[in-house]
Amino acid sequence: MKMNGVKPEAMKKMKIDARRYVNRHGEEMYHIANIEGFARRDQLPDEYLREGEQFVFLTDSFPGKRVGIFLSRGKCIVLGSNMTRADFERSLAFVMAAGERLHKINSTISAKRKQWKGTKTFEF
Repeated sequence: MKMNGVKPEAMKKMKIDARRYVNRHGEEMYHIANIEGFARRDQLPDEYLREGEQFVFLTDSFPGKRVGIFLSRGKCIVLGSNMTRADFERSLAFVMAAGERLHKINSTISAKRKQWKGTKTFEF
């Protein structure tokens, strides 16, 4: 079964692999090595994408067609990019909050689908 165009198993595990290192200036950094399990914008419920709310989605609209995650506050996590520890950890907290919000919305939609189904005949 698909929810909003995305298979539930694909939505369960959002994953970012990041390699930690210290750059030549002594800053703690993360190199974004892999991004998995994030839905594209057209696969997400409208309620989730409402302006002013936290949301994230996968896109390939970054320069060079690189894949990344767009965060609704105008930030992004791009595959192959490097981020300071502070920026990455702030972004992860945002992604986690947005993921929890999406889970709640999808749970509501799923409950409605279970209750609102079947055929009803209207006679006039």
